[in-house]
Amino acid sequence: MDVYLAFSYDENNQITMKGHASVTAGVACHRCAESVETEIRADIDVRIVGSEESATQLAQVSDVIVVTDNPASVSELIEDDLIMSIPWRVCNSEKDCPNLNDAGSSERENAPRTESTQKPFANLRELLKP
Repeated sequence: MDVYLAFSYDENNQITMKGHASVTAGVACHRCAESVETEIRADIDVRIVGSEESATQLAQVSDVIVVTDNPASVSELIEDDLIMSIPWRVCNSEKDCPNLNDAGSSERENAPRTESTQKPFANLRELLKP
């Protein structure tokens, strides 16, 4: 995991956390349903507040994290941003998927094509005859 964070105060004296985090993790491919190693990167720009009231006020202008009396770890602060940054699709095409081997795809391409046309209404004419 690679994390860079900078903490400061904004013009309203609210604590801000800006930076980025990235991690390489296995994400399920929608094509082959296998795990594909993917870099997940989150750009972070949040305000850290101590109450729900403050969070409600700031929620319309920025992302907010509520930290109460209990100390928060850095991993807790960036976890949600990383989860929200998981890509919807890991492999955009069959060629992009590392789990679909080239041999298998070339075999499918070189296989003889059989024309199988389904005609779902083929028997409809017979049913309509009196």
